[in-house]
Amino acid sequence: MAIVYSILSLCLVGFLFIRLQTTERQLKQIQQRLDDSERAREEVEQSLFVFADEIKEGNERVLQQVANHLDSNSHANDSTFETITEEANKLESEPYQPPMPTNHQEQKQTYHQSPQAMVLSLHNQGMSSNDIAKKMNMGKGEVDLIIKFQQ
Repeated sequence: MAIVYSILSLCLVGFLFIRLQTTERQLKQIQQRLDDSERAREEVEQSLFVFADEIKEGNERVLQQVANHLDSNSHANDSTFETITEEANKLESEPYQPPMPTNHQEQKQTYHQSPQAMVLSLHNQGMSSNDIAKKMNMGKGEVDLIIKFQQ
């Protein structure tokens, strides 16, 4: 009986040893993934800092260009503002006249109903699915499907 207990205890110790080894291997894999994700996070963070610095430099260049442009055109801006104000005052004093259509705009535009709209129109007029299918050269199932989709 002692031999059976010693064999069972030896098997249990072997099983626990294998389980411990498996758990340690899994723990190492998890630690490696954590390290990899930490490195990836740091790379992304560094890239974002570089990108933000580039954006700041670009904004500073644009602001400098705008400031230079405004300095060189400051007297032109005053006359432009006055011209715009005069034009606005002229437009306010005149009554509104809607635009008149040109010759090609006067041509009457025609619209055609889609087959689905025609099916629904005929159905609303009280025609049966079979009659609509014959009139529209469509299958009865297609007509029924269009009608069901509308409901």
